[in-house]
Amino acid sequence: MAGEKTYLGGGELNVSLYNADGSISTDVINIGYVQEFSITKTQDSVKAYTYENGYEETVAELVTKNESTIKFSTTNLNDKNLSLFFGATIDEISGDMTFDGTLKQITVKLTFNSVNRAGGEREYVFEKVNLKASGDLSLISKDFAKISFEGTAVKGSNGKVLTIKKEVV
Repeated sequence: MAGEKTYLGGGELNVSLYNADGSISTDVINIGYVQEFSITKTQDSVKAYTYENGYEETVAELVTKNESTIKFSTTNLNDKNLSLFFGATIDEISGDMTFDGTLKQITVKLTFNSVNRAGGEREYVFEKVNLKASGDLSLISKDFAKISFEGTAVKGSNGKVLTIKKEVV
């Protein structure tokens, strides 16, 4: 089946904020269907060489960095998504958002439910992502306004960075 090895589609993204005590909030923010979602793997290494034959030859290699970076964007500009983008708080009575300029670390559990038109849908669960807003929010444009985020996935309390669940229903 083509869907087991190919991917063509999109998906829906949900995040749950980490509380100050390190627990995960039960309040899930539905980012919605995202227009872009990518995972970039970076691995750095150091190598040991020998020159005993008159040329450089690798004799050992050691991985020194293993990092996963996530990037996504959405045109769903609801209040919770905008507050996440600006690091703002929402007043429960008026609904107004305020940003006081304080630098805040936003840490989330991120769940991406893929919609693969080629078949073989999966759920990607990043246990802990240090998230930050990225890019512009164009309030005047010929295109739909969108907000973008990027973050680094780190190990969660379960010792995992990513779990990929196969054939999500």
